[in-house]
Amino acid sequence: MLRETYSDRELTFGTTDEDKSWTATELTGSETEDALNAARREKYYREKQRNEFRMERERVEALNAPWPAEIMLEYVRFRAMRFGFSRNYAEGDVLGKDGRRVFRLDAANSAIYHILSLYFTNDPAFEQLQLPGADCKAAGWKLNRGLLVCGAIGCGKTKMMQLFAVNKKQNYEVLSATEMANQYTTKGEYAGAKIIEQFTGQHRPIQVLHEGNLWQGSLGLCIDDIGTEEDKVFYGNKSNVVAEILAARYGNGNLPWHMTHATTNLNLRGLTERYGERLVSRMKEMWNVIQLPGEDRRHA
Repeated sequence: MLRETYSDRELTFGTTDEDKSWTATELTGSETEDALNAARREKYYREKQRNEFRMERERVEALNAPWPAEIMLEYVRFRAMRFGFSRNYAEGDVLGKDGRRVFRLDAANSAIYHILSLYFTNDPAFEQLQLPGADCKAAGWKLNRGLLVCGAIGCGKTKMMQLFAVNKKQNYEVLSATEMANQYTTKGEYAGAKIIEQFTGQHRPIQVLHEGNLWQGSLGLCIDDIGTEEDKVFYGNKSNVVAEILAARYGNGNLPWHMTHATTNLNLRGLTERYGERLVSRMKEMWNVIQLPGEDRRHA
């Protein structure tokens, strides 16, 4: 029943459940068509909204569910496209805007991408792998360690670690070793020992959780091109900044080792010459050392 107040009188009109006399009201052809269109429109948008809710729920469930390595690799391809690249499906490449290849799976690197897909999905099969190219020699890799990816200049280490930076195991940020060392001498609050202290623990919390970071609340750290940075001096204090950061992260009992990764152009002998036997021994304890094969891919 509907009620209105008019000239200080309350008027009641409409129908009750018992009153069905309204069903005898005739509609013109245009009124009938308008009523049908209104009902069609309401049903269309109701079903459309229901489908959108269902698709969103399925997408969230898929992102939250455990991923096999194959899904991780497809997500890497997706991230390559999302960075503004275009995919050439015929060749399996991802091309930059200038037409040069920036992501490519081929005989030289497909095994490494598979290895990292296992690692970044916490697949126990990662720990059963053998060294690429070796005859029945166990790699001895562990899921609770981080990664040290070694390889020649231009073989794709940095791009690979950037593409895996959002993953089901632990998100991380890729920062240049040289830039981190340069911050040591920069004027400001975060300089000198402060920059080392900043990177001793978890790199930084993620402020807004969403599907773009897979709802993870913190970031790990990948230091790119370790061994290329120079020692720095700040108010008379000379420091090998990256070495101090790595030593601090190694010794932080509250920081899981899998939250620290690195890439380098050097082999273990070169790293020993740069950082000393003690730190390299800790590196081998903290990291799974993975050799990325191949030559310079930047001009391929």
